[in-house]
Amino acid sequence: MAGGSAASADGSPTRNLVTRLATAAVLLPVLLAGVWAGQPWFTALVLVVALGAGWEFTRIAAAAGAGRRALTLAAWVFGGALYIGIPLRYFLELRALPDGVAWVLLALLATFANDTAAYAVGRVLGRHPMVPTISPGKTWEGAAGGLTAAAVTCAVLAVLFGLPDGPWVGFGLGLGLAAQAGDLLESSLKRRAGVKDASGLVPGHGGILDRLDSLVFVAPLVYHYSQWLT
Repeated sequence: MAGGSAASADGSPTRNLVTRLATAAVLLPVLLAGVWAGQPWFTALVLVVALGAGWEFTRIAAAAGAGRRALTLAAWVFGGALYIGIPLRYFLELRALPDGVAWVLLALLATFANDTAAYAVGRVLGRHPMVPTISPGKTWEGAAGGLTAAAVTCAVLAVLFGLPDGPWVGFGLGLGLAAQAGDLLESSLKRRAGVKDASGLVPGHGGILDRLDSLVFVAPLVYHYSQWLT
């Protein structure tokens, strides 16, 4: 969920941010433990995410009226399988690399940095809507904050993890753009279906898809960058 939202006069944005951070404080250690543990635990974690995301996508498809025609339903089901399956497959590929823990953590943490910074900066400083026809709350200020956070996070983590030398700041900017593009894609799907969040499974964040959305394009980007760099 990137891009942030324009600040409002009441305290709800601050309360929502606190909820988001509290949820992250609980779930992030579980996620990191799954990444670190490797197989079969990482595959089990990916399977849980896939099942939850698949259930949420089914809800979105139903809200969009996909059940009215068999062909439309088939298109939604096929599209959902690709939308969820491709990034998760790439995460399995990343974890299988010799330095897979580092690459998976880079993808996740840089994306989370982008999302969190975009949300926070957008809430506090956001004044100029970015794509009001798709996601009215997202602002250019939030997007800039997210890109900056992604670039800095990639550069720092590359050094900490001992990854090969490369254009990490530029890659971080590309990762931020990919994350925000993925978020906008899900926003357009939800707008088409007339729903705000994929579900309420993740307090303060919406649903699993609302967290996976930013990784749809990030996962393949990080994997192919790792292959090019090494």
